[in-house]
Amino acid sequence: MKIREKIFKTRLPDPNSFVGGVGIALNTRALLRAQLASAGATLRTTQMKNFRNDGPNNECSFFIRDQYPRMGYTASFISNPNLTYLVDEGGHIKAINQGAFNGASNFQRIHFPGVTGLLSPSGYFTLNGTGIKGWVSLPKLTGQESHMNHIFNGSKVTTFYMPLLTRIALQLASRTNFANITTLKRVYMPICQTLSSLTSSDIFLNVPAGTIMYLDPFLATNNGGGRDAHVVYWEDTRAAVIRYVDDLTAANPVVDLASANITVNSVDLTFTPPAPNVNGNDFYEVWIDDGVSRWMKYVSWQEVTGSGQTVTGLASATNYDIKIRNVDTLHNYSTFSNIINFTTL
Repeated sequence: MKIREKIFKTRLPDPNSFVGGVGIALNTRALLRAQLASAGATLRTTQMKNFRNDGPNNECSFFIRDQYPRMGYTASFISNPNLTYLVDEGGHIKAINQGAFNGASNFQRIHFPGVTGLLSPSGYFTLNGTGIKGWVSLPKLTGQESHMNHIFNGSKVTTFYMPLLTRIALQLASRTNFANITTLKRVYMPICQTLSSLTSSDIFLNVPAGTIMYLDPFLATNNGGGRDAHVVYWEDTRAAVIRYVDDLTAANPVVDLASANITVNSVDLTFTPPAPNVNGNDFYEVWIDDGVSRWMKYVSWQEVTGSGQTVTGLASATNYDIKIRNVDTLHNYSTFSNIINFTTL
């Protein structure tokens, strides 16, 4: 690369796609390409610029300018025990087809900012049996392709943030989606008005008691003046908390975040709670970044409900940046706070 830069005065673009855990197993562009594209797709190895393979850290990275072909069941990391994260920094993955990532048990973190459709018909269970955990944001998912069968079934997700989701469909009454997630705490889908009519329990099947569902007010009256059948199931049978999103006023940000009581694996966060907006402050998302782990800057680490609470699970002798953002009772975000920097002991 240095010779190329010296002779041609050009610089290869920095990678914008990062795949964790598979560096040794998928150590060529051809091997990785086979996992990222369905049969007959047009993704070529020549489209993957500046491919890098970091064997010791098991990461592959590359730059791509074009849209990925649909990820699907002919490849896409099915039953791959090595995959740990996939960061599509530029949002080039637009659709995920049936079976992708099924059984990738150690797949923990995702960043898919460009995905508009999830599809899993015919029993090919997309994102089923993975280890995906924590905060999952699908900011462009609309549900236009949404025969969702066993999507995220049994994962460890705590929050789904899907602000543009309008429709969830089921192929058959025997299918489920967003099902059996025992860790689930929050589901944000404030404009989704169309839910499958096949059954009232297979969407967010067995949602845990206390899970907060942020929903379109339409679902409160669309069933002959009463609640949608799915809402009845979530609220009455599963004891979920329903909040109808009828206000989008941004929450007010924290401006004086500071650290205290730093240990080998934790830190306390102190700040002045901002004045509440019309909906009131609810909790604060904590975002951490060690400057090394590629997925960290795209995934919320944990929640705190007030000043003085502790961020846990940090690595020892590691330098971190931390910022937080305020979230109101209808899950409207503030902008991020100031960033603090510290090193654990």
